[in-house]
Amino acid sequence: LSTFPVSLYFTADKKIEKNYQLKFLIKNKNGQIVQTRLYPLAYGLYPASAWQPGEIIKINYRFLLPADLAAGDYQAAIQLLDYQGFLTLDGLRSAVLKITQEEKLGPTIDLGLITIN
Repeated sequence: LSTFPVSLYFTADKKIEKNYQLKFLIKNKNGQIVQTRLYPLAYGLYPASAWQPGEIIKINYRFLLPADLAAGDYQAAIQLLDYQGFLTLDGLRSAVLKITQEEKLGPTIDLGLITIN
């Protein structure tokens, strides 16, 4: 199980009413997105709606890397987003997130290079 460790710092200018998500993206050398995964801010342990204006929040993420990535160099990036959706059950009765609307809340931020051997 491979991970991509990153320490992120956040601060809110004003009270946040919603609990936003991070989308972790892995792009190939052509800039095409080959993998995405959603993570709650602060892993959902300290929801953004509880953050105080001016408070500095440090979060240590260990983003999971898919085991089936071919050897090569990839670019890691994140996007802050707000999404609407619901949970449904798949054929194995496992919960599956269905996103009906996604709003990007700022630019995509590059995190650096991932090299898979």
